[in-house]
Amino acid sequence: MLVYILNSCVDEILVVPTRALRPEDKDYAVAFAVPGDYEGVKQVVTIHNLREREHFKRGFMPGATDSYIIFDNVFIPWERVFLCGEHQHGGVLALLFGLFHRHSYSGCKPAIGDLIV
Repeated sequence: MLVYILNSCVDEILVVPTRALRPEDKDYAVAFAVPGDYEGVKQVVTIHNLREREHFKRGFMPGATDSYIIFDNVFIPWERVFLCGEHQHGGVLALLFGLFHRHSYSGCKPAIGDLIV
């Protein structure tokens, strides 16, 4: 089980492999997307803030959420399934997700920096 950050705030939850998979991992070779409020999807959410600093105070105190996602008897429509047992594609899918995530995540940092300053 992995902890996902900010899932409690998203419209879509994307489930993808996080590493290359071997033939014996084919039962774990799944990738799909579901709405964040889909029937049977449950989230155990933890809300937390960073600790306050004594020296070199921050300009603002950001917070974050972590959540465990539980799929309780969830039906995933076939058109929302991207990987189903094809273990040989797990590593490529994990790599592509990471590349696009870094691109979008890094792209917003200059604007966040402007807000902080």
